Amino acid sequence: MNCVDDTGRKRCELFRELPDKRDYPDYYRIIQTPIALAQIRKRISAHAYKSVTQFRDDVELMFANAKTYNQEDSWVYVDAVEMQKVFAATFARVVGGSGLPGAEG
Repeated sequence: MNCVDDTGRKRCELFRELPDKRDYPDYYRIIQTPIALAQIRKRISAHAYKSVTQFRDDVELMFANAKTYNQEDSWVYVDAVEMQKVFAATFARVVGGSGLPGAEG
């Protein structure tokens, strides 16, 4: 959530909610399993994740969807790549050796 670009713009803004079906109908034809931060937060609140790997997989799916739908040189694609790097590093640091279900030792 705190990942910003060089101008201070939060990279996560477009990832908060799913794209509007009226504005992006092709998104829902191309992306088989849409997911956004709002859905991930709801799953966290509902204790739907039984392991940290389930959580990680949903976040990675969100990034994969963005990279599938958007062109490599688009700022959405770049945001997904940069957020994915930050997420991977943070996940490894926070979860690794934590003893949480699904965490590596």
